[in-house]
Amino acid sequence: MDYGSGGGDGVVDDGGTTVDVAGASSLQYTVSVNLVEDSESVEYTYMIKNAETSDMMMRIEMESSGESFIYIINGAQEKVWVYSEDEWMDLSDFFPTYWDTWNSAWEGYRTNLLDWTGVGDWSYTTPNGDVVRIYDINVNPSLADSLFQHS
Repeated sequence: MDYGSGGGDGVVDDGGTTVDVAGASSLQYTVSVNLVEDSESVEYTYMIKNAETSDMMMRIEMESSGESFIYIINGAQEKVWVYSEDEWMDLSDFFPTYWDTWNSAWEGYRTNLLDWTGVGDWSYTTPNGDVVRIYDINVNPSLADSLFQHS
């Protein structure tokens, strides 16, 4: 799930608006990835709270091949819950694996957003040709802790 890297310092002056993705404590955005190799499209909505801390919490809502999934990775509690087929599953025994996988993907997207101007979508192509579009970007949204717990 390594979707390339970007650059920049994360601070862009857009007519008086400063976007500090690097310093954000929370982020919410949707990612659409067109996978060249599989001729498939995958869409994720990321919600991140307490970014860049050991208490970071991630909620990833995913659509792929007509199926919906919700992943909750709670760094504060070292818990993982996955919602699939109308059922929550506690996969906390596999926390390190889920953390490494989804944190790596989040870091790749965040790094690419460092060049985002604060307006519209952000798109790029990975080294293997996958096209990534990040949109509905919200820097420092207020995200309730309940989003990071299974219901």
